[in-house]
Amino acid sequence: MLVQTRLHPRICVIGAGAAGLAAAKELKRAGLPFDCYDLRDRVGGIWAYTEQPGVTSAWRTLNMNSPRGTYEFRDFPMPADYPDYPQHTQVYAYFDAGGRALWAKAAPPAWLRRQPG
Repeated sequence: MLVQTRLHPRICVIGAGAAGLAAAKELKRAGLPFDCYDLRDRVGGIWAYTEQPGVTSAWRTLNMNSPRGTYEFRDFPMPADYPDYPQHTQVYAYFDAGGRALWAKAAPPAWLRRQPG
């Protein structure tokens, strides 16, 4: 009996910010193997505040300049108690919670690989 299997190459997602998390979420949903690389050791992209030289991030007093719903995932809305224009700490907390709840159950997520800087 011949069993056909469909082999998929491992996919590389660069960056664990809004777009990287969206890509990881959809790849996981589709059952496709992937790794996600980011300079940071956590999800959140520019919203993961750091003072590390050479790593771009939000500044301490940054608020979103677009409404709260712009960055939320359809099946994982931002908390209702967030203001219309959340602070960077709230946006980061949302991505961190989303990464843990939807894409992995570990910290840092098992699929997040730190890209050498």
